[in-house]
Amino acid sequence: MYKATKLLPVNMKLQKRKLIFLFFATAFAGCAKKVHVECGTPELINMPSIESKVLSLRTIGIADTTAALISGLVLSKDSADKKVIIDTLAFTLVSFINRETSDSVSAVAGKDGTFRKYLMAGSYDIQFGMIGYNRLRIENVSFGSGELKELDVLLGHGNSRPKVLKIKSFQ
Repeated sequence: MYKATKLLPVNMKLQKRKLIFLFFATAFAGCAKKVHVECGTPELINMPSIESKVLSLRTIGIADTTAALISGLVLSKDSADKKVIIDTLAFTLVSFINRETSDSVSAVAGKDGTFRKYLMAGSYDIQFGMIGYNRLRIENVSFGSGELKELDVLLGHGNSRPKVLKIKSFQ
């Protein structure tokens, strides 16, 4: 009887190892058989693409400083379950590319969809991007010293090329 109880823990360890091996073998067996990998779900692939657009771009004031300030809100438009949903889009990357020097600086929208960035005076291209949404690029936005601007955009669901908007008359 003493020998049987002494061997019991060894047999249990062996059984646990076999169970763990079988679990992982069955879990990863399906991965080895796949010929291609799909990113996303078919429902998202078949959803219609929604256009991205600028909601507002305006100068709200002038400050006594050399740097310009731009702030704004990023909203998302999605069509899930055949309903259109508009909500704030958290953690969107907002890039500012200086047209003269090609230097780039970025900001990330907070969890409430708002962003804020200080820039040197000059002309910039502004690009908004988020995975799963159409990118938006606004070209030739001018900033004067101390200028305060507000920019609100709407990014639509999809994976198309960035929509480019050229601002010619806005200073």
